[in-house]
Amino acid sequence: MNLFAHDALNGLASWQAYFFYFMVYSFGGWLLENGASLIEKGHRKEDFLKGPFKPMYGLAPMVIIFLRDAGVSWAWLVPLLFIVPTAVEYVSGALLFNLFHRRWWDYTGLPLQINGHICLIYTAIWGVLSLICLLVLQPGVIRLYDWAASVWSYLVFPAVLFMLADLAVTVRSFRRGARLAGA
Repeated sequence: MNLFAHDALNGLASWQAYFFYFMVYSFGGWLLENGASLIEKGHRKEDFLKGPFKPMYGLAPMVIIFLRDAGVSWAWLVPLLFIVPTAVEYVSGALLFNLFHRRWWDYTGLPLQINGHICLIYTAIWGVLSLICLLVLQPGVIRLYDWAASVWSYLVFPAVLFMLADLAVTVRSFRRGARLAGA
């Protein structure tokens, strides 16, 4: 059985599979960050979204998995394991800062950083985590998806609506907070 031979490039089924991966890794990122925050600081880190998801942790693996499934060679994929999550982190950090005038992470005190959004140390960490994701976690996530696909086909649209509602509530609360702060 080839665990990488998931039929993920064909139509609606592929969209559902990729969104499943996005949700699993977004939830996993939320667990990872909040677990680390609890250990380091004794409290949960404030998240952008209200629900238990970190979309950056879902988007980067989803892109990498898609590239692998599309047949990108390992010679290209290995550097992309570092580049894709770093690019996602930079764009996310810049967008969040420009839209909400706030930082959810700040690397300005670390060496080889750019605008406080990314730094070389975390680029290395993201690359290693991406490799672990691709080689260790993703085969299990594929098995989980294959096991849950018939139910997921009914849950995928409510899950999309939940994520969009969470985003709308979050944006609204930040805009309301900005209006109150400016008043």
